[in-house]
Amino acid sequence: SVVRNVLKMLREKNIPGKVILGGPEITGDSAAELGKDPLADFFVEGEGEIAFTTVVEALLSEKRVISPPAGTLMRGEDNRLLRGDAADRVDLTRTPSIYETNTIPYDLYENELVFLEFQRGCKYSCSYCVYNKNLKGITKRRLPDIEKEIKYLLAARNITSIRIVDPTFSSDLGYAKRILEIFVGEMEKGNAVKKLMMEY
Repeated sequence: SVVRNVLKMLREKNIPGKVILGGPEITGDSAAELGKDPLADFFVEGEGEIAFTTVVEALLSEKRVISPPAGTLMRGEDNRLLRGDAADRVDLTRTPSIYETNTIPYDLYENELVFLEFQRGCKYSCSYCVYNKNLKGITKRRLPDIEKEIKYLLAARNITSIRIVDPTFSSDLGYAKRILEIFVGEMEKGNAVKKLMMEY
């Protein structure tokens, strides 16, 4: 696979550091497959905000990481994969905006397409889709937080292209309608988004 080839290249070039893999494609089965070769050190399974942060903080501390944090798998000293406890779902109502907090600096998305997530999870379980494999149920952000972030991006940052990455934006029509009304309200103030993309 492409991932395996890239990891082999990194190892062959003796690039220092730990390799952490994550995303919706990482499940226990895929981690086990990729883990057959000592190419990656950690696998984040499912939602990554807390699990990935915990791994990074552990690696940056002076203590040696001897057990995998919740929601992750790690390579033990004998090269076997060790699985951490199951992680709790991320509370999106307590997750700050990566744009408003400058977690992603403005110069990295200035004049670029911005990605926004309003809800996570999907009510469908399509066999061909990896999205729902590690997520049960749907969690949502609070509408006041969404409105604040949209206003920040359109009015303060002059963003004109936005992609909503929710798997099914219209899963809750009332919720979706309220978000679209926020965009319309900003358009009436002269802060129009020129390109708005979503899956519905």
